[in-house]
Amino acid sequence: MLKTKRKKLYVFIPYAVALVLFFLLYSYSFPQGDDFIFASRGGTLPRIWDYYLNYYAYAGSRMANVLASILFLCGLSLWKVLTPLVIEGTGLLLFYCVTGHILPRENHMKQDLALAAACAFFPGFVPLAYQLFADTFLWADGSCNYLYPMFFLLLGFLPFWNTLRNRPLPKILKIICPVSLLISCLLHEQTVLALFAFCGICVFIFWREKRCSKYLVFQFAMVCAATIFTFTCPGAYYRLGLVNSGKQTDFLHRLFYSFLNYFSQFSNELWIFASLLGLCAVFLLHKCPGKFARLLSLFLTLGLVVAPLSQVFPILKLQANSSYHGPRTLVLLAYWVFFFAALIPAFLLPARQSPKKLYFPALYGGIVASQLIPLAIGSVGRPLFSFLILTLLLVLCTADEAENPMITRTEFCAALCSFCILAGAFPSVTSNFASYQAIEKQIEKAKLGETRQITMDINQFNTQYCYYRSFVRDYDYDIRQFYGLGKDIQLNFSK
Repeated sequence: MLKTKRKKLYVFIPYAVALVLFFLLYSYSFPQGDDFIFASRGGTLPRIWDYYLNYYAYAGSRMANVLASILFLCGLSLWKVLTPLVIEGTGLLLFYCVTGHILPRENHMKQDLALAAACAFFPGFVPLAYQLFADTFLWADGSCNYLYPMFFLLLGFLPFWNTLRNRPLPKILKIICPVSLLISCLLHEQTVLALFAFCGICVFIFWREKRCSKYLVFQFAMVCAATIFTFTCPGAYYRLGLVNSGKQTDFLHRLFYSFLNYFSQFSNELWIFASLLGLCAVFLLHKCPGKFARLLSLFLTLGLVVAPLSQVFPILKLQANSSYHGPRTLVLLAYWVFFFAALIPAFLLPARQSPKKLYFPALYGGIVASQLIPLAIGSVGRPLFSFLILTLLLVLCTADEAENPMITRTEFCAALCSFCILAGAFPSVTSNFASYQAIEKQIEKAKLGETRQITMDINQFNTQYCYYRSFVRDYDYDIRQFYGLGKDIQLNFSK
């Protein structure tokens, strides 16, 4: 019995190793880009609130920037300690969402250990492409806007998730989850949309099954209130107007280019995530009877083939940066739009066959909702972080449903690869930190009166491992405020 209990604790080894790895990685962090704004224009709680009110009027309702400003009250030190804990907390929540337990299940020791390893090192699955990894993990402002809201989302939606999967919710979580749900909603507009869709679908399911508790209705009401708060914010529409102000095309042309820009990511560096979603849907469909299920499976399988082959054969690749968009572009764009739309019935059909699978369409509904804003304006990069995390959860849940020994081996191998990817980040991260220290030395000399010029060259940084606009002229004022530099000091920025 004692040996069994000790074996169960082995599940925490990957998290401990990953935590040490991230503490080391974050020891080389430095302020970048908007970090200077939130540090220089904050400093006290009243100033932070005043800045948020200004942000609310001209940019949006998200309070992630308030979180960043509060963390900067302690410089970067608090963020460096807190972020590795948030990362591993997110990994633990992914594991809990899949299994319903923190400790491994009695007859699934190897499977759960493999799953825990994959969850512990999940940041390694986030691509470097489009600065996704750098912007969401290595940049303080980016992590507050994307990583932290997803942590609170995974914690906050547990009452709905556990009810959907017929699992009891621990008493302590009944208090923590509503608070986390509200925090996630207020931090970012993408998470409030994801939660509105997911919780709304869940409430509809529970209402039909006559098991919708007042506790869940209250939480959904909170999400609805947060959604109204988000979409009645004047700053969001002002900012959207600025995005479209330089575009002379009509609405349909703007929509076309937004769709093209967004979906091209899945035909390029993010093809693996489209393939994984399709693979999950095809796996769930294989037991569904009927011609429609077979045709749907065939349509999605085509996407599984096209996505990887597009990396080899340019004719299959959807390009957003091409000067000419002919019939091939239109066909490929239409296919990828219908591919993601076809995933909706693909997850609904298995749920109709087995109510235990109802969490698949609910989760995919949350994934789609989280991407509505990026899709509408054609965003790439960090706005897809919520898509990646929720897709990873869906993939891990599908793998757990399969109960195949090959899945266990695959998860172990994926975790090992992820560990190597994260360990491989150290040379670039330390090189960036050395470039930052060179800037700091110039600042020290300027303060001592030994020089009147400071050169901040972003070309000296590997922008795959830091914010690509870390040191640009736009931040001149806030960099001066942050380091206490007078107007007599000339700041030279690279072009």
